[in-house]
Amino acid sequence: MKKLQFIINNKYLLRILPAKMHKRYRNIVFILIAIVLLIIVEEIHVAKLRATYRNFYYETIYSPIHISRFNGFIKPRNIMILIVLNDSINLNEYRIAMETFKCYSIYHRYRMVVVDFAANETLREICDQKDFMFARHCVTVQKLIEEQVEWIFFVDADMAVINPNRLIEEWIDNDVAVILYDRIMNSEVAAGSYLVKNTDYSRNFLRSWASYDRKVPNSFHGTDNGALQILLLEMMAPSKVEEAKRCRRIWQQSRNYADLSVYEACARSALGGRKKWNAKLSILRKGTSWVRDSWLTNSMWSSRDFVLHGWKLSTMDAPLFASWSSPLSSHEIDVLKCSTENASYNWHYKDTFIRSNKEIESMINEAIKFSHGTYLNDLGKIASYL
Repeated sequence: MKKLQFIINNKYLLRILPAKMHKRYRNIVFILIAIVLLIIVEEIHVAKLRATYRNFYYETIYSPIHISRFNGFIKPRNIMILIVLNDSINLNEYRIAMETFKCYSIYHRYRMVVVDFAANETLREICDQKDFMFARHCVTVQKLIEEQVEWIFFVDADMAVINPNRLIEEWIDNDVAVILYDRIMNSEVAAGSYLVKNTDYSRNFLRSWASYDRKVPNSFHGTDNGALQILLLEMMAPSKVEEAKRCRRIWQQSRNYADLSVYEACARSALGGRKKWNAKLSILRKGTSWVRDSWLTNSMWSSRDFVLHGWKLSTMDAPLFASWSSPLSSHEIDVLKCSTENASYNWHYKDTFIRSNKEIESMINEAIKFSHGTYLNDLGKIASYL
């Protein structure tokens, strides 16, 4: 009888335990979902508060444009500003940045060309790269061939002129044909902006770069930026064959940004500290180029700045990495003013975003130190990929 009662009780337990456990797990899942939703709501709330704080200003300031390309202090060059868009569908994403360049070019009398790649059948036939990021450098080659220009100043569509009192000529170096720059935040030579002289060397360099569209590994390769690092090693240090092989092996294994960072460190280490190759190419050191990422200083700037990068509408005040707050109180530009002495009234500066050169330089130097630490750390990881 006891044995029968034991069997009956066990059958009852087996029947009710799953139901109790199911209810318990369901409650746990519900609690976890509630916690996640609470965290998301809190993050959004904090992000909004942060954006409100970052955007605070007392008044709008206007700064006269006191520099001129034609005052005799600097030799004006035949420079064309070039922006290449994949298509014009998402033009509003870059409107704020592009309009600052448009007004700047009108005032200082630079020619500015915006190419809608998708709408240009001729360019699409010539520049048949599958990845637009490579095709845009092919477009630069075509513009060097077609246009009667001495230099092309290539800029990404999300780059904005924050300070019209700087001239492109300040970065012209006639000893070289291609001018690139070190990005502050990591080990890469940047791909988003460059100066190229209208020479055979620069055209061949850009063609070689664009041709990497068909040579990138089946990995997280970083598109044209990843390709630029190995291209520089091949062209500027052709004797570093074994070093290049080692870096390629890392590139081929890359699965994420961390791997890509190790590859970039490998390529930069192999290239060495040299920054200039006469008649060919130069790489401007961190913090000395015409452009830097806006988020590095929370969009604050000083009179040394010229162009800020990362001005996409979708990332403005967004709770994302590399988001930005606008240093301008208004984004409305009166094009009719751009050719007059009142052009400066199109830059509506928030007073709290304007800082001293010393303060901005200090912030950038801190970012450079952090970047160097990451570089050294990445160098220590190279052996694990080989």
